Amino acid sequence: MGAGIMFISPNRKTLLIKRADYKLDPYSGYWNMAGGGEEKGESDYETAVRETREEIGEVNYQVFTHVETKMYTLFFAFVEEEFKPSLDHEHTDFKWVSIDSLSSYKLHPKDYYCLRKVNLL
Repeated sequence: MGAGIMFISPNRKTLLIKRADYKLDPYSGYWNMAGGGEEKGESDYETAVRETREEIGEVNYQVFTHVETKMYTLFFAFVEEEFKPSLDHEHTDFKWVSIDSLSSYKLHPKDYYCLRKVNLL
């Protein structure tokens, strides 16, 4: 199981981060929301908060809902403005993109299936 957060700015843009190239990672180069796998004893929300902090640094946000698939929970959160994330070694780039343009990006399946479930793709 895992969890992440989709940040939404006032102008309906969301933060995408690009996965670094790793030899054994079939999703190298894909775009995704901040998030990852749970550690023992964590709730989905605790996983999303920890993974987000590890991958992009401290951010002020307000979660307003979430969607669950079989293996992943994606939380949706408002931010007051677009920010520059402090990327970790797992990511090489970031973009703030229009939510309406998400279908044009090669998204990690964990995010893709969550976004399809709420009709954002």
